[in-house]
Amino acid sequence: MTDTSLIRQAHDRLLADPAAISRLADLKGWTRDAIEQLGLGLDGDRVVIPVAHADGTLAAILRYQPNPDKRAEQPKSIATPGAKRELFPPPETIDPAATVWLVEGEPDAVTATSVGLPAVAIPGSNGWKPDWAIRFAGRDVVICTDCDNPGRSLAARVADDLTGTARSTRIIDLSPPRDDGYDLSDFVGGGNDHHDQAREVLERLATQAPLHIPEKDRPPRPRLTIADWRKSLIDHLDGDEQEAAWPIPFTELNEAADGGIRPGEVWVIAGYTSHGKSIYADMLADSVSAAGARVHLYLTEMTIVQRGLRLLARRTGLPFRNLRRRWLTPEQIERAKQEITLMNYGATVVSEWTPQHVATDARATGTQVAIIDLLHGFHYSDERELSAYIDTFASAASSDAGGTKAGTAVILICHLNDAQMRDARSPSRPKPGMHSLKISSVIRRSTVARPLPGWLPVSTSFVTRGT
Repeated sequence: MTDTSLIRQAHDRLLADPAAISRLADLKGWTRDAIEQLGLGLDGDRVVIPVAHADGTLAAILRYQPNPDKRAEQPKSIATPGAKRELFPPPETIDPAATVWLVEGEPDAVTATSVGLPAVAIPGSNGWKPDWAIRFAGRDVVICTDCDNPGRSLAARVADDLTGTARSTRIIDLSPPRDDGYDLSDFVGGGNDHHDQAREVLERLATQAPLHIPEKDRPPRPRLTIADWRKSLIDHLDGDEQEAAWPIPFTELNEAADGGIRPGEVWVIAGYTSHGKSIYADMLADSVSAAGARVHLYLTEMTIVQRGLRLLARRTGLPFRNLRRRWLTPEQIERAKQEITLMNYGATVVSEWTPQHVATDARATGTQVAIIDLLHGFHYSDERELSAYIDTFASAASSDAGGTKAGTAVILICHLNDAQMRDARSPSRPKPGMHSLKISSVIRRSTVARPLPGWLPVSTSFVTRGT
């Protein structure tokens, strides 16, 4: 007798056994219509599930034990020896206009069909083949796998493979807190009295589920919901702590900046060569670090010693030339050493780093104020690339990892000179000056272009502040 004849006989045997059909309804919630539609049969106490290829020819025969009490002594499913498992039923047999439910395991496909959802089963958590994705081209697909790590991993792999092929792909998790293999059949439960309710709930879950985005294309943090946004505002209003604002040592500019430097802001300090930009930045660093901010200098132009000596010259009043050449009396050396012990922020030479490296480091280390001296010290080919660097630092400033609070405050030191120097790696392109940064939308407010009371006497410098 052929396999086809055996399947037909098993199918007729099940349809002729009302007690068996009733028992399957009690155990699994399966209906007679689903049994007929999918060609299920009966072999002893096992359900015969015929698995076909896309062309309708038989691929395998699966004998499934629906009674969980008997699975301790025998396998849950027995497949034809040597047969290759296939999708069940073939997706080609489902109405092209219908949303296809991809489930884990043939029994869940029978359950979904019983409640009125067109379903196709993947043969187990390791049974998906990427080549099958084309069989769902142009279709709307909902993936509903078991609530455990293998099932959720399967859902992600399948969804990634379907992206760009299926018209839409969504994943629903029947119970996110669970990790015990809870599946669609468990959700529907035994009996046929509540199938309509189960279908309505499942369809609502599918409608509410977002379109799947492959891992490689996902944003760096989850999208905030309206509830997240509301909570962040309520927490702010109910909080006792004042918003951090680290004052700067220039009264009028400090007032113009609403009290100083805040998390999430991007400041730009620009000036001509040797006009005191770094000294100005150090004064800001001293002020905000004294107010409790965690500050770090990222240096692209000077060594640690060169920048440190400039800082010591300002703090001690000792001539920079004397510090550099060590033309100092023992008392002056001791004075400089004492000042060194009072330094309360660090510095790193980043001449071989990219702006993204700096932004990542600042966020990873919890740096609250990152001072980049000098922006033009990073390699760039043209003004567009330089402007993109501004956006990189703005991204680091915009929010913390959770997306609900402001992140690092960034201070960028920039050249004001046009074509001041050339980059050896791009000799045909002069280094742009401050004008090239104006195309960045980050730099747009609170421009100061005049001397301020108490300002370091550098009339050619100006500061811009962006948020």
